Amino acid sequence: MSKRRSSIAAIPARPTFDLVAVATEHRDVLVSDIGASPLNPRTRKTPLDDGFLASIARHGVIEPIVLRRVDDPVIFGAQYEVVAGERRLRACRQVGRTEIPASIRAVTDEELLELALAENLHRQSMHPLDEAAALAKLQTLDRVYQDLDALASKIGRSASYVRDRLKLLRLDPLVVEALDADAITTKHAELIATLPVDQHALALAACFLPSLDISNPTTLLAAKAWGKLAPGLGSTRDLADWTKRHGKADLTAPEAQPALQAFLDEQLTDTTDSESAVAAAVKALLQLSTDRYLTKEIRREVGVIGADDWKAVKKPGACAFARKGALVHGEAFRDGGSVITVVDVCVQKRHCAKHWPTPKAPSPAMARANEQAHALQRQRQENTEAARKDWETKQAAYCRALGALASKRRHSFVEVVRDRLGPGLVRRAAKLFGVVLTEQTAALVLVFAQINTYTPDGFFMEAKSLGVTKKQLDAAVATAAPKKGKG
Repeated sequence: MSKRRSSIAAIPARPTFDLVAVATEHRDVLVSDIGASPLNPRTRKTPLDDGFLASIARHGVIEPIVLRRVDDPVIFGAQYEVVAGERRLRACRQVGRTEIPASIRAVTDEELLELALAENLHRQSMHPLDEAAALAKLQTLDRVYQDLDALASKIGRSASYVRDRLKLLRLDPLVVEALDADAITTKHAELIATLPVDQHALALAACFLPSLDISNPTTLLAAKAWGKLAPGLGSTRDLADWTKRHGKADLTAPEAQPALQAFLDEQLTDTTDSESAVAAAVKALLQLSTDRYLTKEIRREVGVIGADDWKAVKKPGACAFARKGALVHGEAFRDGGSVITVVDVCVQKRHCAKHWPTPKAPSPAMARANEQAHALQRQRQENTEAARKDWETKQAAYCRALGALASKRRHSFVEVVRDRLGPGLVRRAAKLFGVVLTEQTAALVLVFAQINTYTPDGFFMEAKSLGVTKKQLDAAVATAAPKKGKG
C-alpha cells in the first residue's frame, strides 16, 4: 500500500447526535420570523397536497417544527432558520396562519443537514438529485462519511444505494434536465452515470426508441422536447444492452481509483500526488477493448482500441513500443466500470516486428475458404436486412390482428389500472392494436401499450404470452389483406 494515500475506513463513526439531550425551547413563533435554511437538501419544491393544506387551515400544525436561532438576523433576514418542517411552514404561509408551534434547538450545520436529510428520506419522497447533493454535503462536513458504509449507516440505506446516488452528481447537464423533467427514470440516470461524461449525451439518446410518435429522438433531444420523448422511453434493460456495446468504464470516477491504485503508485510520487497529476496519468492510459467484433464506427464513437489492434506485452522492457493501457470495454466493462485492469500493450503494427510479424500469404485453398466465409457473412447480413424491411411492411397488420384476437379472449385482472399511461402510449395502443381506451378496455390498453413491436421475434413471443400463436396471426393477416384482382 502506498504511503501517499491513507484509508479513512478505519476512522470510527461519530456517534449520532441526540436531539432530545440538547437544550430546547417550545413555543409559538411568528411565521414572518422564520427563514428557509440554505442547507435544506430539498431544492426542488413540490406542490403541497390540497388535503394537507385543508388540514393545516382547519386544525393548525400538530407536530412542532424544529428551528434554530441565527447568528445575524439582519443578514439572514429572519430570526430563526428551519431545521425540520419546511413543508409545514410553507403550508401555514399558504393558508394564512401567522404563528406556528416550534421547538427551538441548538444544532450545528452538520446536525441540521443530517436531520433534514433523514426527515426528507423517511417522510416524503425526495428527488434523487437533491438526495445526492445532500449526501455529498454530509461528506464535506465530516470526513468519516467519505466511507460509504458509514454514510449508508447514517441514513439507513445500503452502501450500493449511496454509491448509485452519488454517481448522479457526475451527470451531464442535459441528462440532469431530462431527469428533472421525468423524461427518464432514476435507474436510467444511474446507468448513464457509470459512463464517462463525454458519452452521456449518446446514452441519453439511446434511452428513447423510435415509435409511432417519435421518428427521430435526436431531433427532439436537441429541442429538449421532454414531453414528446416520453412515449419512446425504453426499458433500463434496453439501455443496459446499449451500454454493453457502446459504453466504457469511466477511469476518472472515484470508484475506479482503487482499481488503478497500483498503476498510480508506480506513476506518481509524494510531490506529484495531486488531482491534476492523477488526471494526467489516467489520461495517458490507452483505452482498450476486448471485443473483436467492433465496427470502425463503434470504435470511433466509444474511443477505444479494438482487440485486433493491440497485443499484450509480457516483458515491457523487451519491447521499445510498450505502453500502459486499461481494459475499459468489452468483457472488461462490468460492475459499473469498477473492475479495471491495467496492462502493458503494443499497438505499433507497422514498426514492431516482435509482436506484429509479417503474416504469411495464405495458400490458394485458404484464400478460397476465406472468400467463401466472407460471402456467407455478406449473405447473412443481406438476409437480416431483408427480414427487417419485410417486418416493417407487415408490422401494423400483425399488431391489429393481435389486438382483435386477444380482445376476444377473457383476461382476468385483479385491479384495472387507469390513468397510468400518458397520451402518447394511449395513442400507441389505438394506432397499432386498434384498442381505444375506455372503462372496459383500460387494462388491455395498459398491456398493449408496452408490447415490444420493434422485432418480429419479440412481437410473436409476447403475442404467445397472450394466448395468440403466430399461425393464428398469419391467418388473420392473410384474411384481412385485400385480394389482388386478376390481370
